[in-house]
Amino acid sequence: MIHQKKFFCYKLSQRGVGNSVDLVIFVTTAKDVDSWAGIRRVGEDIQGSQRLLKDTRVKAIKRFLTKSVHNTIPVSVILAFNQGTATFTSLTQNIAGQVQNDLSNGLGNKLDWGELQFQFDDALPSTERPALIVDGQHRVKGMASLDGEDVPVLLVALLDAPAQEQAFQFVVINNKSQKVPTDNVKAIIRLIDQDETDLSERLRQAGVNYGKNSAVLGDVNEADNSPFKGLLKWPLNPNNTGFIDLTTVENCIRYIKTQLPIIKEDDETVKEVFLAMWRAIKVEIMMNETTLFRRKLTHCFGAN
Repeated sequence: MIHQKKFFCYKLSQRGVGNSVDLVIFVTTAKDVDSWAGIRRVGEDIQGSQRLLKDTRVKAIKRFLTKSVHNTIPVSVILAFNQGTATFTSLTQNIAGQVQNDLSNGLGNKLDWGELQFQFDDALPSTERPALIVDGQHRVKGMASLDGEDVPVLLVALLDAPAQEQAFQFVVINNKSQKVPTDNVKAIIRLIDQDETDLSERLRQAGVNYGKNSAVLGDVNEADNSPFKGLLKWPLNPNNTGFIDLTTVENCIRYIKTQLPIIKEDDETVKEVFLAMWRAIKVEIMMNETTLFRRKLTHCFGAN
């Protein structure tokens, strides 16, 4: 079935008209984007530039938004409309007389308000859709997966962008980012929240690590699917009921990273591997509880 889409937006010629691919900036919901924006992934498509989708990262974003209604994602998702798949119609002249301020914000002809139009066939595969996600596939999927809430998402779209431009932008975006040093993060938190308690707890619940505050350990101790729920030895457990040292868990997670270097930078996947291993071990222990008990008796008391 073919669907028509129209969005009020503005077009930005960042390097001057005709010098580069134009950018179109607009807002819609994540569920809506997920319905008409496709993804070309490396290994799945000959022109693919995106990474393979990781379910753990999608779940992490859903968890981040679910933990608190105060949590937002102000970072834009980057899209690319293939050549000839979308049109921009200027509306600046139509609305100029109704607005007192300069519509271009001092940018002259580099900024133009208007309407973006395109159509898509939901029967076609994802790779054949008019717009493709260049950066932010996990954000879109995570936000779209929220139950009972249609979350708006900021979009920056490359207009009439060839595959080479899409690949270029993906590589630049993902290789120019730099993690904020831990000391900087702690200093910022200290300035805003004098005792760090409220903000650090919110960061931990949202799955954000800084310093010695590990969101992974928080999930190991609190997640419903964790075999160690409520068992870690730290102040977050009431009445100090935990008995498993944090260092033991951290060493185990560190070992998994050394054995599986392909996921060592992805804490969510490492955590899921760790929990899956110990869930299986817990099941095995429970199944063989009687046998293990007898072995312990034999070891301790020499019983036959």
